[in-house]
Amino acid sequence: MAQTIRKQKLWTIEQDELLKHILENQNFQSWTQISKAFFEFSGVMRSSKQCRDRWNNNLRSEKNGNPWQEDELKILFDSQRIHGNQWSLIAREIKGRSENQIKNFFYSTIRRNIRKFNKGKLDSERIRFKSLSILDNEEIRNILTTKKSVSKNYFLSTFLSEQAVKIIQSQFIQTNENETLQYNSNFLMPPEMKFTSEDFYISDDSGSSSNPTFEDDKLLDDDPYTMLEFSDILDNPFH
Repeated sequence: MAQTIRKQKLWTIEQDELLKHILENQNFQSWTQISKAFFEFSGVMRSSKQCRDRWNNNLRSEKNGNPWQEDELKILFDSQRIHGNQWSLIAREIKGRSENQIKNFFYSTIRRNIRKFNKGKLDSERIRFKSLSILDNEEIRNILTTKKSVSKNYFLSTFLSEQAVKIIQSQFIQTNENETLQYNSNFLMPPEMKFTSEDFYISDDSGSSSNPTFEDDKLLDDDPYTMLEFSDILDNPFH
């Protein structure tokens, strides 16, 4: 009887124990092999990424749950400058910190400093975050990666330069331009159409099956003697 493949989102205690058993007692060289072994033992399909994330973020015994230290902060922000949002690479440089820990701490730091900086400022003076690309500007990076212990007076007395404001605004200008281009592309102009007298015809009273054509080119002219007058309509009402 074929084994039924079951997909689950939440990890159970039994699955956690099985994953730890596989990692601690089997000599596998890749997470793909671990994923296959997990399925063979449990009948539950867990991808290699799911197994890796579960181990690194929840089950690894050397996981560090203590408050972040000064040396860790320096490594984090220096590494992010080099690797961007490749959290797995940054995690290799900070012992005991998982990818999720690093990513969550980084973004929480950015959000906290944005709130502190924007407090009491005009809309035009505030930092709006849409992309990590604004951290390429040293002025903005220094503000958003400030340590938690820095007093609120620092944020109240700090204002962005004109160049930094333009960088922040450019995030949204570029997005609006792309949206406009996408909007316009959905409305195509119809092709130009040119007509000549040969493209028109009138009914042929002879009942011929051939395409009727103009019998007299004068029909194309605006002859005032051939135009209906209002009195003609009254004399010959429509039925």
